[in-house]
Amino acid sequence: MKKLFVDTSAWYAIADPGDTNHKAALAYRNEIVKKNRLVVTNYIWDELYTLLLMSLG
Repeated sequence: MKKLFVDTSAWYAIADPGDTNHKAALAYRNEIVKKNRLVVTNYIWDELYTLLLMSLG
């Protein structure tokens, strides 16, 4: 299984239903998880958490 690094913007699009790329991000994620192991760092999680707090409350 291949490893695929996923950056903050992709996770944000998945998490925020109001994001213009939300539906596409969900569809892409659902497709890539079949053949790839998603990789993320603690820094990315921290950045995403901060972004979500600032954007969505």
